[in-house]
Order: sequence, then structure tokens, then C-alpha cells
Amino acid sequence: MVRLTKALLGAMLALSVMLTPALSQVTTSTKSGTIPTPSSRPAGNATAPPAPTTNFIFPTPAPTTAPVTPNPGQQVRCPPIMVVDPNPGDVIHGRACINGCCVRCPAINSFYEPHKVDNVLKAAYFIRQASLGFAIFMAISYLVLPGKRSQPHISVLFLTVSLSLWYAAFDVMPGYSNACDTIVDPATGKNNTLCGIQGVLIIYLTQTSALWCSLLIYKLHLLAVWRSNWIDAHYAYFTAFCWVFPLAFAIPVAVKNLAEYPGIGFSCLVGTENLNTYLFYPVAVYMYPAMICHVVTVGKMIRLAVMSSKIDTGLSQLSTDARMKVTTTMQAKRLLRGQWRPALMVGTVMTCLTVFWLFYYVDTHSFAETNIDTPWLKVWMGCILKQTMAGKTADEMQTICAVDAKPNLPSIHWFAAAEVLLALLGVVVAAVFITKAEFWEEWGYLLSNVLRRGKRGNGSRSSSHGSRSPDNNGHGSSSPTMVNRHPSTHSDSIGEIARKG
Repeated sequence: MVRLTKALLGAMLALSVMLTPALSQVTTSTKSGTIPTPSSRPAGNATAPPAPTTNFIFPTPAPTTAPVTPNPGQQVRCPPIMVVDPNPGDVIHGRACINGCCVRCPAINSFYEPHKVDNVLKAAYFIRQASLGFAIFMAISYLVLPGKRSQPHISVLFLTVSLSLWYAAFDVMPGYSNACDTIVDPATGKNNTLCGIQGVLIIYLTQTSALWCSLLIYKLHLLAVWRSNWIDAHYAYFTAFCWVFPLAFAIPVAVKNLAEYPGIGFSCLVGTENLNTYLFYPVAVYMYPAMICHVVTVGKMIRLAVMSSKIDTGLSQLSTDARMKVTTTMQAKRLLRGQWRPALMVGTVMTCLTVFWLFYYVDTHSFAETNIDTPWLKVWMGCILKQTMAGKTADEMQTICAVDAKPNLPSIHWFAAAEVLLALLGVVVAAVFITKAEFWEEWGYLLSNVLRRGKRGNGSRSSSHGSRSPDNNGHGSSSPTMVNRHPSTHSDSIGEIARKG
């Protein structure tokens, strides 16, 4: 019995020694909060008793955007028409990126056939430089020619100065577009200082140019129809208004940093959602009534000319119907010669405004809503990837995939018309004023005086010819072509038309 008891105690002691390591392992696992077997996890919606632990693991929410690449250290390879995203994860309005690859800025250029937008912009750029040259020449002419810095010519001086600054604002850095801040990011007033400056200047100078142009038309209307000199009598107020009032639209653009690349074109302006408020509506208020006034002016002048014209004695022997026919023809020719200049100027401005407005408000406005989830953009990117796998070059895949994007893009023809018409405006305005023979006669007389005496027609007597150059009152003898043609006795085409009625 004693031996049996000793044997049982020995067995129990040996069993306790064998179980001690296992019990210590279980205790350690429980304290660390880990679950030793997967069978202890709740199945389905079953609720398991809480484990005694302080190490809580919260569920990770699903990412809001797809990761750029599954392995950040892996080299991203993009189709030839796209570039690697330099700032993965940035969300900037206007960029088109997917899976670490982005369309080059300006993105819209890649959706058309190769170089199509670039060719339009290059043509518009060279025409703008020509218009800038003509506008500067006109401004210099009205600064140096005698009598041009006073009424009634100073309005043209201010118009040409405004146009010169306006064209210069389009090319803050000549030949360089401020449309993009980086290779993939469009420029705004917040990320690009030059873009902010350019947007404010274009808004301001567009309105000043429109105001000075409309003021010339209103002046012609008052002189020709109402025989009123009211604008000249209050010219100081109108001058201040034309230069100061547009600041009411330019200052908010600067303060709120609203300048940005509108999605297509060469320069920064404001977003398409702000174009009406800060550009189109104000300019329309300036110009459309001016166009109506000019139509009324022409109608009034034709009516007065028909009523007050005198028939040549050589026509008195003709019948009444024949006299009326000849008289009407003569009046129409004379009025056509006199009115084509102001009609050309206001008609060109109105056409530019209307085409530009329709293009940006109708065509570009719909494109501005495009983002990475837009169906047609997904189709275009799918086409690009397919052509990349087929080994196509950048130009080849752009040409092929442009077919899918074309129905959703602004019309390239409207775009070309809007850009070229704006670029031609300076040439047209210059043509209105420099096609007068008197303009070149004044230049010829001024240059001859400069060459003879080194002075600009100050009324001194010529030492070689004994002639007297005209003073500010238009007196004094000169060459036969300059008699009674001094700037103070003849006006620009628009003012001359108004006085002739």
C-alpha cells in the first residue's frame, strides 16, 4: 500500500512538471491579447465573447481614390502621349491623371489631332504681334503729330494706347504661354503669379478698349444726329469714367484670385463660370447700344442727305424720276465713302465680341465640366492604352483617338475664328484711321520739318523756303497739299463724318 501511494505521487509530480511550460505559454498569450487558434474567431455574424485585451485594432476604411501604383517604388511607364505624374495624389482642377500618368497641360491640346490647336495659336500669335505694332504706331502718331493730343482727337489716342497695352497683356512673356504652371497642372492666380497678373490686365484693358471705342461711336451719333457737343463739353468726366470704371471688375478678380486658364487658348483669363460676370456682360453693355446708335446715325444721315441735297444744274433738265435716281445714287456713294470706317470698326468689335462670347459660353462651358469620371474621357484613355499596346507613336495614337473625343470637344473652327478675330482687331482699328490721305500728309510734313530744322512743326519760318509751318490754330502757308489740312482744322475720319453730317 505504501509502495502504491508513493508510485501515484511520483506520477502526479512528473505530470505537473510536463504541463508547466504549456500553462506558462497559454498565460503569456492571453496577456499579450493574441488568439492562439483561428477556431476562436467568430464565424459569420456570430458574436464572440470579448477577449481580455487592451490592444484594439480598428477596421481600415476603403481608400477614396485608387492608389497611383501598387508599389510606390516601382517605375511608372506611361503611353507616349502622357507623362508621369510629378505629384501623385494632388487633386487640382483641370489635370487629367490616372494610375500615375497624366495628359500634358494644356490637356485639351491632346484631344484634337496633333498640332491642330498649336497651329491656331501660332497664327493668332503672329497676327497679334502685327496688331500690337499697328496699335503702337497709331499711339505714337497721335502723341507726336500736332493737334492730336487735344479734342476731338484725344479719344483715338486713348483707344490706341488701351489697345497697345491690351495686346501686350496677352503676351506678358512674348512667345511663352502662361496656361500651365507645371507640365500637367493648369495655371491659376494662386499657383502662378504671371497668370494672376495677366488675367487682371486682360479683364481691365478689354473693358477700357470697349469703352473708348463705344465713346467714339456715341460722339459721332450726338454730333451727326443731334448736333450736340455734349461729350466734348464733359470730356474730363468721360475720360475718368473710361479709365476708372473697369477697375470695379478688375479689382475683385485680383483680390479673389479668380484668374485662371479657362481650359483652351493661349492666356490666362478667368474661369468659364466667371466670364459672363467680369467680361462679357460689361462689354456687351458698352458695345451693343453703340452699334444701335451707329445704325440710327447712318439712317439719320441718309434721311437728311435725301431731304436737303441740291441737284446739279445739269440735272435740272431731267425728269423728276431721273433726278431722284441720280441724286440717290450720288448720296449713297458719298455716304458709303464716309461711313465705312466707323462701320468697319464697330462691326469688327461686335463680331469679335459675339464670336468670342458664343465660343466660350457655349462650346467651352460644356468642356469645363470634364473630369476623370466623364464617360468620353474614359473611352479616350482606353483608346490610348490600346494604341500603346499596339506600338503606335504619340502622333499616331492622338490622331486615331481624336475621333472618339471630337464630338465632345469645342469646335476647332469656332476656336480659330475667336482667336484670329481678336488678333485682327488692332489691324482693323489702325486701318480706320491711317487710310486717310491727311494722316500721311501730316506725317510727311512733320518729317520734312524735322529733317530741315530738327523741330516738330513749331510754327517757325523755314530758312531755305521762307515758308511758315502751321501752328496750333492751323494758320500759315505750307506746301499745296497741306493748305487747310492741319490737324486742328480737319479731324479723324469719324469726327469729320460727324461734322459733315
